[in-house]
Amino acid sequence: MNTDEEPIAKRRRLTKERKARWLAKQSQESLDRIRAVDAAAYRRRIEAETPPQSQARRERNAETHHIVRDRQRIRDKTIHFIEAQVETDGCRTMNIICQFCKSKNFAVERPFDVKFTSCYRKGKIKLEKPSDALGNDLLSLSLSLSLYPNFLLDLLTNPNNPDYKHFLGNTRSYNSAISFASMGAKVVDFSCGVPYVFKVHGQICHHTSHIQSVNG
Repeated sequence: MNTDEEPIAKRRRLTKERKARWLAKQSQESLDRIRAVDAAAYRRRIEAETPPQSQARRERNAETHHIVRDRQRIRDKTIHFIEAQVETDGCRTMNIICQFCKSKNFAVERPFDVKFTSCYRKGKIKLEKPSDALGNDLLSLSLSLSLYPNFLLDLLTNPNNPDYKHFLGNTRSYNSAISFASMGAKVVDFSCGVPYVFKVHGQICHHTSHIQSVNG
């Protein structure tokens, strides 16, 4: 297509895109040299201006600043207007107790019949009491903590432990590292210079080799 037949705005956009791509390929030293040359050329233009040209330039700059300030003011008024029209509401206190599992819930989560369905399906699901490896019931958090191995209990509850903050901040990673299953899939690798995308081809499976005995 002939560039003379393109709209002016499109030609300017294409020119800016070409310039941006060209600048992205330059080294930092080249960019500094380009900025120095542009600054020197701007100073020469300012020095060569006549008084009427200087006055016209100042008026253009002032008009540009006024436009920017007006846009900012209009944007702020629009944001304040929209925020004033929005009715805010919170979930309030999580103090509604499920009669089946004793979990805490928000009032807005409570069904009309007051029987929660997201946990025990209105009492249809029956689960055994949690217990440790020895069969002891874990009736409370304090009891379950007392049955932890000492080094884990220290990592979880002792701020003086040098690994306390690191362990709490990376608990999910540690849990995944020693989980009973790990994800397996055919990961597609893009090597054409595009932004990174994690793409899986086919089915995602879970390996359970961690729970198999070493002796078969």
